[in-house]
Amino acid sequence: MMLKAYVILLLAASLFLCACASTAQFPGAAVEGTPGATVKGIGGTVGSFFAVASPHPGVSKEVLIFSVNGKKVNGMGATNLVRLTPGTQELVVSCSFNIEGQLIQQHSSVSLQIENGHTYQLDAKPPCVVSVTDATVQ
Repeated sequence: MMLKAYVILLLAASLFLCACASTAQFPGAAVEGTPGATVKGIGGTVGSFFAVASPHPGVSKEVLIFSVNGKKVNGMGATNLVRLTPGTQELVVSCSFNIEGQLIQQHSSVSLQIENGHTYQLDAKPPCVVSVTDATVQ
């Protein structure tokens, strides 16, 4: 019986996280072939979901993009990757931390000045202090 519940939970998490990776239309979204930049979060996979959601020693985290310019990027939750047009973009970032078995979840706002062709990497420290690194390979 426990195995059946685990399989159902695994399938539900897989469907949820697949939906999180889908492309959504929102203000500031750039389509392939137009000027834009990539913003990456941390996590957003089934493995990272279970690492954050299950009790274990140590620290694990997910840092996902919840909304851009006031519009959710995904109808099912957050995503780990968006492509944005150049200019100022307002993001709400969803942070999930598992610290020694204690789950901490919070949202934080960040304003980014997006430059064409760049790649930005989001990171965060508890409770949800977001940092952004320009990870563009020159």
